[in-house]
Formats: sequence, structure tokens, C-alpha cells
Amino acid sequence: MKRPGSFTILIVCMLFLLQNVGAQTQMEGPVIGIQYVGPSDKPVKPIVIAQSPDDADLFKKTILKMSDLEIVGMHVVPSSLMEKLVVSAKGSQRGRAGNKSTQAASVVLLTIATQDQTIEIHLGSNDCIEILSELGKISRGSPELEADIAQFQARIFPIVGPATEQ
Repeated sequence: MKRPGSFTILIVCMLFLLQNVGAQTQMEGPVIGIQYVGPSDKPVKPIVIAQSPDDADLFKKTILKMSDLEIVGMHVVPSSLMEKLVVSAKGSQRGRAGNKSTQAASVVLLTIATQDQTIEIHLGSNDCIEILSELGKISRGSPELEADIAQFQARIFPIVGPATEQ
């Protein structure tokens, strides 16, 4: 039986390293994910908002752990709109992140990922209505995003209750 040569071992090691180079990629800008996590008899399409298609795709694969075949509303928005959305989303946190009782009663998971950290905000039915309405108002500059947020609200409306206009 022949033993593999050092050249063969070197090639295998290089292929292994090259395969893992893509796995170490980080998002360049903030990304927001909105997922329905409550009980449902119909699928509710998650929403991913980012400043670049690469960041949105990376978020979908790493944070949401979804394949390319799974349907997600992916939106690329300008940095000025992204800043407003992140500020609003982080402002909605008010002690909700990491709270076990809130996690158990949550129906929507709002995830904010940056290079430094990932924040998960678990929203109950009353909070999600308020926050989704606010995010919808902020996103009026992006008709596709506004429509996706409205559709997300409509899909969960029968479960969490009516949206309130402010």
C-alpha cells in the first residue's frame, strides 16, 4: 500500500483552509432580522434588512440558519434608512433581550446583528404590533420593505390582534 506523499497532504490541507475562509466572513454593516416564532397554521416569511446583498445573505445563512431555497424577504436599504431602523429596533429593547419570561411569551424575534454583537429582542403580541408599525412608518422610503412589513403584520394579525394606528 502506498503512503500519501507530503505534496498530497499539503494540497488537502490547503483545500480545507480555503473551504473555511468563507466561513469566517463577517458582516460589514448592521443587519436586522424579523421572524415570527409563535404558533401558526401558515408560514410567515421572515424579513432581513441590510445595507448590502452579501450581508443579507450571510445573515440568512448564519443567524437565521436558512438555506438558499427557503423564502425570506431580503431588502437592501441605504445607510441613512438603516440607521433609523437600527435606532428604532434597539430602542424597542427596553429590557426584553434575554428575559426568559418574555422569550416564552414571544411571538416575534427581532434580531440586530453588527460586527461586534448580536442582539435578540423577544416581542410579545402587544409589543410586536407597536414595533412593527413603527418600523413600517420608518421604511416608507422603501416601498418594497414597507410592503413586506405590512404583509408580515397581516399574516400574524389574526394571532396577535389588530394593529393600532398612531
